Amino acid sequence: MVNRQLSFQRLILSLSFLFIIAFTTTYSQQTRTDEDLRMRARIVPSTEGSSSIIPYTPIPQSTESRRIR
Repeated sequence: MVNRQLSFQRLILSLSFLFIIAFTTTYSQQTRTDEDLRMRARIVPSTEGSSSIIPYTPIPQSTESRRIR
């Protein structure tokens, strides 16, 4: 009985530890990408806001829906 409880506590502890590691790594990656975007915005002179960082691509589904109608 005691051994089973100990293993259950160990399982919960390891799962929470893995969750914390995964959360911290994803959070650090997100902040890193934000910093990269800021650096790119500083380096590349954008004339139309954020067009130099994120290029605008029109959705090609509108012409197909017009053809169906």
